[in-house]
Amino acid sequence: MAELNINLFGNFELAGPCETSLTRKAKAVAAYLALQRGLPQSRDRIVALFWENSPEEQARTNLRQCLSALRKTFKDAVVTETDTVVFDISTVSTDVALFEQLVESGDQQSLEEAAGIYQGDLLDGFGFKEEAFEAWVRTERERLRIVMVDVLLQLIGHCEAANEFGSALKFAQRLVAMDPLNENVHRALMRSYSAQGRYDAALKQFEVCKNVLQQQLGVEPDAETRTLFDSLKKERKSRVEPTSAGAMVVNVEAQFSELGIDFSLPSKPSIILMPFKDMSVNGGFGHFAEGIRIDVQSALVKISGLFVIAAGSGAAYADFAVSPEQVSREVGVQYVLEGYLQGGDGKLRTTVQLNDAISGQVVWSERYDRVLDDEFRVQDEIVDKIVTSLDVKLVSGEQARVWRKTLHNPKALELYYKGLDLLGAFDKQSVTEARRLFEKVSDVSADVTLGPTLVAFCHYWD
Repeated sequence: MAELNINLFGNFELAGPCETSLTRKAKAVAAYLALQRGLPQSRDRIVALFWENSPEEQARTNLRQCLSALRKTFKDAVVTETDTVVFDISTVSTDVALFEQLVESGDQQSLEEAAGIYQGDLLDGFGFKEEAFEAWVRTERERLRIVMVDVLLQLIGHCEAANEFGSALKFAQRLVAMDPLNENVHRALMRSYSAQGRYDAALKQFEVCKNVLQQQLGVEPDAETRTLFDSLKKERKSRVEPTSAGAMVVNVEAQFSELGIDFSLPSKPSIILMPFKDMSVNGGFGHFAEGIRIDVQSALVKISGLFVIAAGSGAAYADFAVSPEQVSREVGVQYVLEGYLQGGDGKLRTTVQLNDAISGQVVWSERYDRVLDDEFRVQDEIVDKIVTSLDVKLVSGEQARVWRKTLHNPKALELYYKGLDLLGAFDKQSVTEARRLFEKVSDVSADVTLGPTLVAFCHYWD
């Protein structure tokens, strides 16, 4: 069994008892050798890939120094001959080799394990300036992406055959992020949503498919996709959409109306944050998903001009498969924010989608890929980007982006929003309190002119 493992999906990582102080070029050479599955590589080939612009003598000297560094790290795994170099795969393994081995097995369990190993494209974000090596990596990266797409399609097929539509949906959502132009996966999403009774989501997926094909390729969905869309429209008309399989339908709006509570839409933009879903294979990011949702919720309530439903209302839907349209009807909001997390091996992908439940359109979506070197810092960074985008999209336009870039200190930004909220009342007491907050903005961010400017405005208003 191999003592050392090189992880190459996503970025270069070493696992096992070894010295890790390698240069970027040494890591690139190690990655190349490790991906050859124990096949000897000529020194000429390695020189051409990594030192193509260096004089031959200097290039060969550089190679010898690089191999010396690799031997310190990988010990006897690096086997050098006069003209060739090889990695001993009995002592050094890669996540790529294990991935391909599992794919060759072909059974559902092996394919699920393979999907769990694929945590990002090959050496994604590694970056290297030697064009010959980069060209080789691009070819390998695309080859493995194609394999991964096929793995997910097979898993979707297995799950649909077993009526496991929740699992099918998970794999399809992952696949559509990788290959948004693949109509097969859009149809799989439509089938999975409809099997859960979520016809609005299924029909919306058709619109997503139609838009991306039009924007990227200038074509319309094919006949099979349109036929499925028409069929689902007919099914929706003939059925009552449940909240989840086997669950009782509860008309929340009607019950609250009987108590005299008005659930009509407020005049300013209104939003509810649904529980963010942990889509990772091992399900270990539930706490992180909820942390992001609560932090976004806390930040949004400080934005003047935005009506935010209490966090507990969104949490009530955690165990139900509901469409944004249903949530809008039941709690009286226009916008529904959904989020999904996938992660593993120190990496995290967060996908966020803002739905306009009135028009049935996705008005904004974004994906954030991060390395989990500091969980709280990563969470703060993702929250800040989500809140900025929502602020710009829903309330303040491009000026909000300017304010956030200017007031990069979160405390200063919080004081600023509170002050603006008070200033909107335009009475003496509120303006006085707003001025006090804007003065604190100056204390926290002394190098920014926005605080003194607003203090001056408060004096002018007095």
